[in-house]
Amino acid sequence: MNLSTVNDINLISLDVIHSNGANLYIFENLNDLFTIKRIFTITPEEGEDKERGYHAHRKDIQIVTCPHGSISFTAKDGTNELTINLDNPGKAIYVPTYIWGET
Repeated sequence: MNLSTVNDINLISLDVIHSNGANLYIFENLNDLFTIKRIFTITPEEGEDKERGYHAHRKDIQIVTCPHGSISFTAKDGTNELTINLDNPGKAIYVPTYIWGET
């Protein structure tokens, strides 16, 4: 079995359309990376600032985004560690299987 490493993580630039005073970010061509089967979002409850993650996925590949504000995403592969600050809704992080993620 070939396990992923933090070197397999990619920072993705999303296409954006500026229209009527708003920005529309487009998640397109992600099927080049993997087939999307499920999408979920996390929003903190009012006044809460909880850490998330602290696990890896054996089967699931992830795209991590931050549509509002900023997060610091740390990825670990058992040997190496990589931290990426997401502070732009036009950026996303591709996280392959077997990568430990923390925010």
